[in-house]
Amino acid sequence: MMEKSVSELLEISKKDNNKKETLKNETITIKKLLMSKKIKFTGGFGEYFIMSLGLMLLSIITFGLATPYWMYWSLKYFFTRLEIVE
Repeated sequence: MMEKSVSELLEISKKDNNKKETLKNETITIKKLLMSKKIKFTGGFGEYFIMSLGLMLLSIITFGLATPYWMYWSLKYFFTRLEIVE
């Protein structure tokens, strides 16, 4: 087996910390960029309600087998109808 000295391990640890700081700074920059934008929802309550009601009934009929699809559809519905406004 190959053993590393303490100084080598500390050097690796410093490099990892630098990478983490860089990622943290990039994340903060992305958050600031996204927070400066306005988000507009273009969906309608009626459309969501009718589809959700239908998927709820399908979940009841299939004894819960359609529930994951209902959850997937709900998330997809909301995120596809979000717009970033400049």
